[in-house]
Amino acid sequence: MKANTYEVIATPSDGWWCIEVPSVPGAVSQGRDHEEVVFMAIDAISLILEIPKEEIEVRVRYHGQLLQARQ
Repeated sequence: MKANTYEVIATPSDGWWCIEVPSVPGAVSQGRDHEEVVFMAIDAISLILEIPKEEIEVRVRYHGQLLQARQ
């Protein structure tokens, strides 16, 4: 089955990437690195649209630079 591609917007916040999927209302999450951003975006889209994760691809656009949170 052909995968649908969704655009993900990632903006930095306190050592995390806050993510949103503009074309899927309510699809928001966060991740610490690219791998986690992709995983969490796909998970959110899958849950909201009730479609299998295998049918989802994402293209992440990063805005800003991630600074590590202070310990």
